[in-house]
Amino acid sequence: MIMELNRMIDEAVNNVAGDVTVHGKVSDLRTSGGHIFCRIVEDGGAGIRAILWRHEQRKIRADLSLGQDIACSGRVSIHHMNGSLSLIIKEIADESNKEVE
Repeated sequence: MIMELNRMIDEAVNNVAGDVTVHGKVSDLRTSGGHIFCRIVEDGGAGIRAILWRHEQRKIRADLSLGQDIACSGRVSIHHMNGSLSLIIKEIADESNKEVE
């Protein structure tokens, strides 16, 4: 029952949000099984878990580092087993050298 509820929430979030882009700094960076896991955190402290799956890394070829300013595009996903929310990364742009307007 809980897994089905999480699946329904995941579908609803994707129907409303679709693809999104977030800007922030990389924190809590780690790898496991060839996948990259991190948090993208705004200056105000708000953040979201982010995942770059191994098969997507071949397309993106981004070297992430702690504290790096990035823009990430992808879809929001609710994990069906534990209900956690993550951004599934499809594109990354390094914004470390971007001029402040």
